[in-house]
Amino acid sequence: MFRQTRTSYFYCNGTFRILFFVLVCNCAFGQEKKPSDIVDSLSHLDYSTIKSNISKNDSIAPILYAKAYLKKAKREKDTLRIAKAFNYFLLKSNTSYSYNYADSIIDLTKNKSYKDYPLNGYFFKGLDLYAKRRFNEALDNFLKAKKLAKADDPDIEYNIGLIKSRLGYHEEAISAFKFSSKHYAKSNYMAALLGTYYAIGDSYRFLGKIDSSLHYNRLGHRLSLENDDNVNLNYFLLNIGATLSDKKELQASQEKLIKVLPNIIELGDKPNIAMCHFFLGRNYKDLNKKEKSLYHFKQMDSIFLEINDLHPELRQGYEVLINHYKGNKDLESQLTYVNRVLSLDSILHKNYRYLDKKLSKEYTDAKLLIERKKISEKITSIKNNYLYKLVLAGGILLVLIGLLIYKSFRHRQDKRDKERFEALINEIENSKTTLYEKDKPVINSDLKADIVNDVISKLKAFEDSKAFINSDLTRSRMAKDFNTNVKYLSIVINQCTGKNFSNYISDLRIDYAIDKIKNDKKFRSYTVKIIAEEVGFNSYDPFSRAFHKKTGIKPSFFIKEIQNSNLDS
Repeated sequence: MFRQTRTSYFYCNGTFRILFFVLVCNCAFGQEKKPSDIVDSLSHLDYSTIKSNISKNDSIAPILYAKAYLKKAKREKDTLRIAKAFNYFLLKSNTSYSYNYADSIIDLTKNKSYKDYPLNGYFFKGLDLYAKRRFNEALDNFLKAKKLAKADDPDIEYNIGLIKSRLGYHEEAISAFKFSSKHYAKSNYMAALLGTYYAIGDSYRFLGKIDSSLHYNRLGHRLSLENDDNVNLNYFLLNIGATLSDKKELQASQEKLIKVLPNIIELGDKPNIAMCHFFLGRNYKDLNKKEKSLYHFKQMDSIFLEINDLHPELRQGYEVLINHYKGNKDLESQLTYVNRVLSLDSILHKNYRYLDKKLSKEYTDAKLLIERKKISEKITSIKNNYLYKLVLAGGILLVLIGLLIYKSFRHRQDKRDKERFEALINEIENSKTTLYEKDKPVINSDLKADIVNDVISKLKAFEDSKAFINSDLTRSRMAKDFNTNVKYLSIVINQCTGKNFSNYISDLRIDYAIDKIKNDKKFRSYTVKIIAEEVGFNSYDPFSRAFHKKTGIKPSFFIKEIQNSNLDS
């Protein structure tokens, strides 16, 4: 099973205890005080007082006391107490921070000889890595903790046993679990004892020792009842159902699994919900209730899609799904579950590489890849046979429709372009950008009249000399040539033409291009790119955009129409 009953412990006086992670968001220290002020105030208390408030279950804000403990320890440069503060954070903060706090403990105390440090850091880091399915790294950290412990510790041994069980070393795992269970039984530590019984029963099941598995699971089930431990009761019931399934006592197994499934769902334990669905599916398959079997295997699959992890044992459910759809010749569904197994196998190989080699597989990865290729080829062949004519006919139809649409579009576009061309020719003289054809332009500014007149005079000369076709022309250079400044030049151009500098120059160049194309046969024989460069543009694209913006037609169309019209000279 996936269940790890005791993954949250801390080491105190040589023994790890169950963690209750508490995150308190509000406190009753007064709304007018900030948390930082409260922490600063608390840090001046003695360590004993601060610690007693951290450990109280009814403490208003244990995390604030933990911060105060850390602040006091840092202020006094007390390494051991800084490590203890990080340990308190591990107890009182959200578990997602465990890895960072554990690393801090290790880095701070790894060269020290404190009783509980860096032992605590390695232990917490092992728990965090275990939760992240990084089993080999987790085992390394628990082994480091074990080496630092002065005597064999049942909590360390228990977690080492869990990892070995997950990696498939069940004999070694059982030995570790039994060592821990003796200690917990002697100390009457019931929660821990139930966890070891569960783990022993689970490992015996994987070894095929069904009677031994049932013994420990039933023992745990009885103790859970006696201690009103409903959570553990459900897990032992699930494990008994799984073990009875292995024993092929299917009806008894179903009775247990059907009873426990709603409770596991209520607990929100996704891995074990998947486990329960797997055994229900397998039982229904053996009972020849195909539809119910498929339902539960698909429910198992939906959990895999959600959590992206399953125990290796559940892989068999996918093999049932593959064979079912293979028999029904449902290639699409068959391919779906072949791909799902390949995805699952990549995860299993990473997280359970030792156990993965020991699993009995009808479909190895090599066989699955061959199967996938065959299925894909069959699907492609069927699609080709059924859809070829339809696709061909549809393609021809789309091409014809596209041609008709394009032809209609081009006809309308050509008509609009011709209308714009004729309008352009008729109005070509009036559309020129110039200053001196305007009567006394009025400049609404604080500029002196002599400055304005001087700039206008120079602009007239600038236009007459066609200086605007210089591609290196800039507003700064032009202002310098006019012996004025950029601001005055911009004001005069804007108020005389209603355009900014860039549009003014662009329109002068387009007007010049239009005039040259219209009246110079040699000029219009140039490519559009050359024409663009001749009138001052650096490349084709900005010229074409500017030409279209001013005239509504492209330069290539204008040249063609000029060549085809009586205007050609």
